[in-house]
Amino acid sequence: MKKVKVAVISGGPSSEHEVSVNSAKNVIKNLSNRNFDILDIKISKEGIWVDQKTLNEHSEAEAIEFLKKSNVNLVFIILHGEYGEDGTIQKLLESHGLRYTGSNSVVSKIAMDKVDSSQILTAAKMNVPPFVSLNHEEWILSPDKYIREALKSFSLPLVVKPTDRGSSVGTTIVFNEETIQDAIELAFKSSNNVMIQKYIKGRELTCAVVENGDQDIALMPTEIIPNNEISFFDYKAKYVPGASLEVTPPNLSKKMIKEIQDAALLAHAAIGCRHISRADFILSEGTLYILELNTIPGLTETSLLPKGAKASGIEFPLLLEIIIEAALK
Repeated sequence: MKKVKVAVISGGPSSEHEVSVNSAKNVIKNLSNRNFDILDIKISKEGIWVDQKTLNEHSEAEAIEFLKKSNVNLVFIILHGEYGEDGTIQKLLESHGLRYTGSNSVVSKIAMDKVDSSQILTAAKMNVPPFVSLNHEEWILSPDKYIREALKSFSLPLVVKPTDRGSSVGTTIVFNEETIQDAIELAFKSSNNVMIQKYIKGRELTCAVVENGDQDIALMPTEIIPNNEISFFDYKAKYVPGASLEVTPPNLSKKMIKEIQDAALLAHAAIGCRHISRADFILSEGTLYILELNTIPGLTETSLLPKGAKASGIEFPLLLEIIIEAALK
């Protein structure tokens, strides 16, 4: 059987560059001994595409031609944050007729924008924590005005985060009025747009969906219990081993686990995702709130998606094959 040629692309300009590179290492390690011919390409933070076998450097345009000449069957995208999850690379590959894993450019852009996606999820009758948004131009004209409006809209604590970044980068839980301005300024360092959202105290859960054959299936959910003072699944809690306790399956009733899985499937369909996604939730006093949807979840050895798959009876190499098969279909 002829091997499928897969270009695994990682890195990129975002603050999640290293997570992306680590995900790629794990993917390549688990694909290399199977029926795939792997092309390992890392994009530097400056936008240079580097073939890891030859260390040849390419501009974006040169890299696309290189992929075409290499007769790549599929691009496996493992780029988190801007350029990877926001629809940019998807649009580039689409314009050159190159097949790739994950949601299309339009859906990726929507899912990456927490405001746009929250509006769609609300329209789908899902529970989304109330929020307001502001852009940097509005903010610099009248910071005091927007602080007053935020405090009028929500009682403390509240959550301040960039609207289009992942891994909780730039996210702060605000417990007192004196720190809200600093939290907003921190979020603006990562994005020109910020979301201020009602803080929902509860159990943090996540659930992935994969396209398997002709149907989308929800994997076993995971409960995340951060080992930090405010029980917040921040960047450190996500990626430092031992910084959080991840329980798969969660200690919940079968009925509640199914409710989480059904919600993940609904979010996946409502946004228009394909191949793979992972939805993050808060369970508060019996009500399930959806926070956001990730179209390119992490695939490191400590990432949540592989754990959910394993608990569902799908080992990591098989999970990768399912994703690739869906993208090639």
